[in-house]
Amino acid sequence: MAVPDPLLIGALAAGAPLTAGGAIAAAGDAIGGSLPLNAAFDALSGYTFARVAHNHGFDVCSYKAAAAAGAVFGTLLWILKLPIQCLLQPYQQQSETTQSYQMTTFG
Repeated sequence: MAVPDPLLIGALAAGAPLTAGGAIAAAGDAIGGSLPLNAAFDALSGYTFARVAHNHGFDVCSYKAAAAAGAVFGTLLWILKLPIQCLLQPYQQQSETTQSYQMTTFG
């Protein structure tokens, strides 16, 4: 069974806020400060998906439900990623220090 075109178009349009949010979050180094940003962009993506699908004649759900689902997804994903980021933070800082030392010594 083929996926209806309005869903594909909605998914494509919803990718823009996800990409923008991911790029902005990757640019920042704060572990805890990125939760509102991630949840907001995921909520915007959910809303965009539902709105574009509706504009093309396919009702998925209400806009509020889509935005809420996106925000919940962003929050749960952040909660799952937090322990990994906390474990890797010392290694990332050590790597940055080593790279800085090599550049000043040999560069």
